[in-house]
Amino acid sequence: MVPSDGREIVFAGAGILWGAATFVRGLRFSRSHKASPDRSSVVVGFFLVIACSAYLAASLLHSKQ
Repeated sequence: MVPSDGREIVFAGAGILWGAATFVRGLRFSRSHKASPDRSSVVVGFFLVIACSAYLAASLLHSKQ
């Protein structure tokens, strides 16, 4: 693997922020439209935060070795 130059940390951080924003937007939409909650964006946002956090942790652990 090529040594880290920080790009994957920036992209993982951006993915975490994007996922968090999507998650919050989905929750707000669900609360404002009680008839039809938008669960897909809540789920997608949650999994994006988890996946990018796992990638960031793996990247940081790998760069320490």
